[in-house]
Amino acid sequence: MVLSLCGFWRPENSSKFFYGAYSFFMLIIVFTNAISMTMDLVINVKNFDDFSKNALMLFSMINVFSKGSSLVLRHNDIIKLTETLFEYPCRSTNEDEVRVESKFNRIARYNSNRFMQFGLIVVSLIILESLYTCFSGKLILPFRAWYPIDYDGSLFIFFVCWTHQMIAITVGGMSSSSLDTIIAGLMLQVCAQVEIMKVRLHKWPVIRKNLNVDGQDLRFQETRYLTACIHHHRHIFIFARQLNKLLNIVLFMQFFIGAILICSLVYHISVISVTSTEFYVVMLYFSGIAAEVFIYCWFGNECILSSLSVMNAVYTMDWTLLTSEGQKSLLMIMLRAAIPIKFTSSFL
Repeated sequence: MVLSLCGFWRPENSSKFFYGAYSFFMLIIVFTNAISMTMDLVINVKNFDDFSKNALMLFSMINVFSKGSSLVLRHNDIIKLTETLFEYPCRSTNEDEVRVESKFNRIARYNSNRFMQFGLIVVSLIILESLYTCFSGKLILPFRAWYPIDYDGSLFIFFVCWTHQMIAITVGGMSSSSLDTIIAGLMLQVCAQVEIMKVRLHKWPVIRKNLNVDGQDLRFQETRYLTACIHHHRHIFIFARQLNKLLNIVLFMQFFIGAILICSLVYHISVISVTSTEFYVVMLYFSGIAAEVFIYCWFGNECILSSLSVMNAVYTMDWTLLTSEGQKSLLMIMLRAAIPIKFTSSFL
């Protein structure tokens, strides 16, 4: 919903042409805002203090533009990828698997709500601080920027420039919060599928005891069941690899720009007064940037740990009941699970 309002995710029932025009307009707003800040860096900035202040929002806008454009261009690919979660072998087939899926969905929903609330607070504080400054009689833009017109001499022109920045800041803050939680949610789906696979593996000894077959029929049933588990395990790796491919640019830009922003914010915090309102706004902004980097690291690490846990899950199941062919199949699963699922981007 938030991404749709920001112009980065086309709703199912909307016109492709008109929503495409709306997406283009929103991306242009963000892009021109980044250009205006870049021009201010080139023309007006004289020292490092001015650079650190202006670079904060400039690099954020560049990050938002790269995320938004990637999301718009890869909209159909992301939909196709998520649809595979509702198909065999990822689809839940019993209450235990539904329970696992619901658990991870609750975690993703909780993270999404909290992160969106935090993003809304940061954006609201930036807007309120700017409005307070304007109503105090000082017509100053929230962030330094260069415009090809003089906005100091006309209230209307100042309002147009102010609105331009506010739209870009609002779209940037809300879309970043929403997109980050979506990516974290997709990473959680990888963990959910691994847990579902572990549930299926542990169920086989129980199912085997209840089967009224033996000999060749038992081996056939066991082979068919374990083959489905191997296929599911392979599909999880394919899903993670395709997701990593779709998020390659987003991950790189997030860590590259996030590192620059954190360094700039730490310097900026060190030179402003603790009693000023700017200090608390910057601290909230710093917390948001740090949280963006943290959420990728945390859930990426969860995927690594979850994929490695398959080996222990195989070892702790009652594998002694299986035939020699079944035990060999489990060994193949363990060997594949020894290589964890990792989300990377370039050298990161």
